[in-house]
Amino acid sequence: MNIPLFRGRKPLSANPTLNLTGAGIALIAVCYGLARFGYGFFTPIFRTEFSLSPTTIGFFASASYIAYCAAIIAATLLTTSLGARNLVIASGLLAAGSMAGIALAPNASALGTAVAATGFCTGLVSPPLATVIAENVAQKYQSRVQTMVNSGAGVGVVISVPIAMTVSSHWRLSWLLFAALALAATLWITRSAPRPLPRLSPDIQLADTGLRIRLLPRPAFPVGSIRLISASALLGASSTAMLTFGRDFLIVVGQQSAAITTTAWVMLGASGLVGAAAGSLSARFGLGLSWFFGCVSMSVASLVLIVWPNSSSLGLISMTLFGAAYTTSAGFLLVWCIQVYYRAQSVGVGMAFLVIALGQAIATPLFGFLMVQFGAAMPFYAAAACGLAAGLIMPRISVLPITTLMEIIPVDQNPDPQMPAQT
Repeated sequence: MNIPLFRGRKPLSANPTLNLTGAGIALIAVCYGLARFGYGFFTPIFRTEFSLSPTTIGFFASASYIAYCAAIIAATLLTTSLGARNLVIASGLLAAGSMAGIALAPNASALGTAVAATGFCTGLVSPPLATVIAENVAQKYQSRVQTMVNSGAGVGVVISVPIAMTVSSHWRLSWLLFAALALAATLWITRSAPRPLPRLSPDIQLADTGLRIRLLPRPAFPVGSIRLISASALLGASSTAMLTFGRDFLIVVGQQSAAITTTAWVMLGASGLVGAAAGSLSARFGLGLSWFFGCVSMSVASLVLIVWPNSSSLGLISMTLFGAAYTTSAGFLLVWCIQVYYRAQSVGVGMAFLVIALGQAIATPLFGFLMVQFGAAMPFYAAAACGLAAGLIMPRISVLPITTLMEIIPVDQNPDPQMPAQT
């Protein structure tokens, strides 16, 4: 017997759904596109300003990913007790604070601390935002809204570049403007996300009805979850070379101008908007095939960059292909984890994105070491191999189950949920 915890809540109508979707895109844009991915765009400036080595650059990025992992765990555990909406708002405020910290960083240590904080705000936003959408958006639109919101990272990347170019000689001002945008996005999501209805207490025993509440899925690793986790880790590892070292590689190895590399970064972000179509693409072509081509496209982009680093046109094509492939693959992964953890979406989203960050946290310092020891191209070869391996781990889900976030289960009955048909 399934009884929703969110009693009396009707799905939002069209206009409020669009408003919530726009606010979600804006929040992901500032948390991912500005706070998290902005570090990669400003790496050449940070390298010069703070005398950073490739190993240190990789270490700072790794600290951000580790903080992201910690935040994912915290968000997954606290979404129920503190409320998804409250955590979403907190993540926006933290994004603003961390980016202001980068703007005001007096030395490399302060910079590294602020960069780590940007990772924490990014991890804090994903599980509760997925929960807010699942609580308020009609079931038939949820996959599309989730993937559209996920594409907000590309919007943030696109926004970051004009701001950086406008105040090109004052990089600190750029980050202060980023912080201001984070505050604006936080205000928008605060106004557009409905306040939750009163929940049943998570620790109560409903003896008179024979019901009890379970907030975590059982089993914790349902059928298909091991493939999902493995693919998530490899996707994370395959993304780090381009996101952390891509623009710097074009400048140092390819001898490309600042104008070309900036344009390439814009194309990476703009093409990421394709990720909004991930839900529709997976429904049309199948999740497995879509996932495979997304991951392989990331590998191809990395290889194109290192084989022809001196070609401006191919550099642009490489960055464009990577942005589209990475964001779309992350969207496919979102659909995948929602299907595997269909009775606990926030847990599934949290686990998948946690493992992505773990893959990034492990790969980034390793890739920095490979760059120092074996040359600038080696991290990109390693990333391409990870992308190919991720593509070969395809989902095997044949049924899209009805979504519920949590369930109330009869005490005397088997608490294990009926799993979706998989092969």
